[in-house]
Amino acid sequence: MTERSGAPFKLDPPGTDTNKTNFYSESRNTDILFKPDEMKSNCGLSREEVRNRHFETCSFSKTRLSGFNFRNCTFERCLFQSTHFVDCEFHDCSFINCNLNKAKFTDVYIDPGFFDECYSRKKDTNLGTWLYHELLRNSQDVHQPQFRDKAHIKFKRWKRYYKKYQVTQKVDVISNALYVVFDKLFDCAGYGITLWRLLICICAIIFIFSNINYFFHSDLIMECSKKESFSYLESIYFTTISMTTVGYGDYTLCKGFGAFWASTQGVLGVLSFALVAAAIYNRIRS
Repeated sequence: MTERSGAPFKLDPPGTDTNKTNFYSESRNTDILFKPDEMKSNCGLSREEVRNRHFETCSFSKTRLSGFNFRNCTFERCLFQSTHFVDCEFHDCSFINCNLNKAKFTDVYIDPGFFDECYSRKKDTNLGTWLYHELLRNSQDVHQPQFRDKAHIKFKRWKRYYKKYQVTQKVDVISNALYVVFDKLFDCAGYGITLWRLLICICAIIFIFSNINYFFHSDLIMECSKKESFSYLESIYFTTISMTTVGYGDYTLCKGFGAFWASTQGVLGVLSFALVAAAIYNRIRS
């Protein structure tokens, strides 16, 4: 994937100033500085439709956008610094290399995925963290569980990118590095939000541990050192009862590493199933 150049902080070229309080009728708007304090719908209580528009190097900074329904619109290299979106909807839109520093969203219907091409993970970590935190707050306020979960995951990821950037700048290296490592592991499990990713992760852990238990069973389980064979099915069974902390007592562990390894499986099992319970609870609550 090609690394992005970073969000713009000014228009290049500077653009043409306008105090229009509504959008031009042209399908393509380029190099325009929209400078009114507020741009709002001209349709009374209903939202004004803005369809099939391409905005390139336009500025809406410090402007309140209220009552618009954007459909199939593209915003490329646009400025939305301190822009306040109010009672708007975005459908099939995309934001490409835009700057939404300190932008706010109030009662807005918008998919966080529309901003996937907006920021550089290396150069804009603070901007991305701000954006997805704001999108998370908005989706919670307007009760949009599908967008809330997506914004939550993206916010956590961008926070990790920021911590990783802090490591490269040698700021709290140890604590930030540990945060990055553990957060990456939680990301693999979908942060307990994406249930299917969590279940896949648990199956992968059981598969890995079952293989380790199978190939090193004579060093882990006391009875196995006396048996000629230890089937793969028995290995899966031993892994499962270890991770679920059931412990039927039909296996006696070897002292030392055997006990340590079984304890490790038990701890990971408890954490994994706790995340499953949290994910199921979130689905029921939503």
